[in-house]
This record gives sequence, structure tokens and C-alpha cells, in this order.
Amino acid sequence: MNKKFKSITVSLTAAAMLVSSAAAFAAPVTADAGQLLRQTDFEDGIGLPWHTCESWPARQDFDITDSGEYVVYVQNQNGRHGRWDLQFRHRGLQIINGHRYTVHAEVTASDAGYIYTCIGNYCDDREYWNDIGDGKWKPHYLEAGEKLVIDTTFTAEDAEAGPSQWAFYYANNNGMYENFDTGMPAGSTLTFDNLSLIDNDGSECDYDPPSEFGIIRPQSNVRLNQVGYYEELVKKASYVTDESTPLTFHIYNASDEEVYTNRACSVISGDFDSGTPEDTTTKLDKGVGTKYKDSGKYVQILDFTD
Repeated sequence: MNKKFKSITVSLTAAAMLVSSAAAFAAPVTADAGQLLRQTDFEDGIGLPWHTCESWPARQDFDITDSGEYVVYVQNQNGRHGRWDLQFRHRGLQIINGHRYTVHAEVTASDAGYIYTCIGNYCDDREYWNDIGDGKWKPHYLEAGEKLVIDTTFTAEDAEAGPSQWAFYYANNNGMYENFDTGMPAGSTLTFDNLSLIDNDGSECDYDPPSEFGIIRPQSNVRLNQVGYYEELVKKASYVTDESTPLTFHIYNASDEEVYTNRACSVISGDFDSGTPEDTTTKLDKGVGTKYKDSGKYVQILDFTD
């Protein structure tokens, strides 16, 4: 998608001025019968649909190592809502009442701290499983460098069709709920690997999971204002490319008639805040990771205000 083009052709409708796009969603993992997770390890460098979630001012970051581990960096464990404020989770699961499930996970903590994990319906806070087993929201305590290995089974009780997830929580509880310590300290890391959730009854899943964290692959590298453009105001688009020389672009109306042509008015280079313009090597607590270029190396600004 990041090819060098001599010119850019953009089809704009007179009313909305939008570019059509197509979505390609990550396919389910099918190596094990009944496997519900779409990503069980991270050896291909892809985390989705596993993702981090935070509530400000709690803060975390993540990276995926070349050896296939999902590493979460805790920057601030204190948020406004307590236990919910830092999460690592996989949504879009279907848990069927009465079915027996096998759970496996490996989590390593760099520093001493607490982590809680459960599987349940995230709309009504209904848990079908938690690894402690003897109390809701009772977390694991991990010593520095300790690996938590979860390898167990459970039978879903009181499960209803609907949006379910597997989530890990490690923010500070701040005394807002049950009176216990929670959270990983600022500066610590959690490393996730070899995650698995298998429906041992192996029935077909008829639940259509939400696609909110699908992998979107636009058909065009031209980026337009998604809400359209107002009259009498500046009208610009951006174009991500590997070409450093300003390119010529053409605009066509709904009848495929060319109505405007010009050259890019500026070229932005090396803007790491807007993406990863080049492959870069990053040192992690557990080895070295690579951040791969996720757009063109250059962003060209197309001004069609005229």
C-alpha cells in the first residue's frame, strides 16, 4: 500500500467528499477445536483482538517482542475508577451456559504487585470464572520476576448470550470497592504469552461478535476529513507515501470528470507522533522489539481549497 506513485487520483462526491474503504477482520484461530481466542500467542507480531484499556489519569503502554510476547508497561496505576483503570482484555467471546472450558495463560511480573483475571459478561459485570475461585475481585499477588501460570477448567453457570470478555486488571483499587490491595506499581511490566480458552463441548459459535477492534485496511492512502468540508473554509487532505517529492493530484466529481489538479503543498517527514515512518528497534525489559513502519515515510498535504 506504500508504493511510489507519480500522481494521485482521488474520487470525491460533491456532497460528502469521502473515500470508500474496506475492512478486513482478523480470522479466528482454528488450530485447536473449540478455541475461542482469535490470538493465542503473539509470534506474528499481532496483538488484536487482545488490547489494552486505560482510564485517565491511569496510564500504560505496550509492545510486542520479536519472540512473541505481549509486554505491558505500567506508567501510572492510579485512575479515577479504581480496579477498572488498567486492563488487558479480549472481547467478542461467546460463553454458553453449561459448557465446560479450559483456560491457560502465562503472565510474568517484573515487580511485586497484584493482578486479577476473570471471564464474564462485560455489560452487567457477571463473572463466569475467576482464577482465585473463592471470592470475586480477589487478586493474585506476584513476587518480582514470578510467572503466574493458569491451567484450569470451569463450567459456565448462569451464562447468557451476549458480549463476553477475558480481562486482566492491575490498577490500584484506591479503596473504592472491596478493601484489599490491588495493582502493579508504576514502572513495572507484565508479560503475557500462551493464552488459550477452549470450549470443550466444541459447539459452533452463533454469536456475532462486535468488530470494534478489527484490523482495518483502507483501500487508499489518501486521508480526508470524515465529516466532510464546510463552504468557505480551507480544504485539505493528507497522503501517506514513500515519495519525498511533492506529487500531483487530481480530483474528479461523481461523473468521473476531472474538476481540479494541483501539486502537494508540503511534505512532512519523520513525524513519529503521527505514526512510525521507519522500522525502529526498541529495547524492552525482555529483549528487543521492532516497531514496523505503519504508513508511508512521508505525509504529503493536498490543498484543494481553490
